[in-house]
Amino acid sequence: MRKCIGCGYCCQKAACILGAVSFVEHATESGRVLSHCPGLVKLYGRYWCSLMLNATGEEREWVGDGVLAVGAGCCSPLNTQRSELLARRLEGR
Repeated sequence: MRKCIGCGYCCQKAACILGAVSFVEHATESGRVLSHCPGLVKLYGRYWCSLMLNATGEEREWVGDGVLAVGAGCCSPLNTQRSELLARRLEGR
């Protein structure tokens, strides 16, 4: 698995188990369906998982232990967002 660089591809295509639960809760509260994980946030020019950002101590260990599959989409040949983000960073944009 490649290191996650925050391109957002994974969470835009499919939610992890925690994101799926958030999907159901968000859809129930708002009455609308999202096209991406509601936990996906963009900060400092990259995407982050708010579920991981807001996790504390033991929670962070648990979710970081493969539950979120961080970086799984970075290996996908369909993920053009990763290479585009890397190219922009090399150009300094």
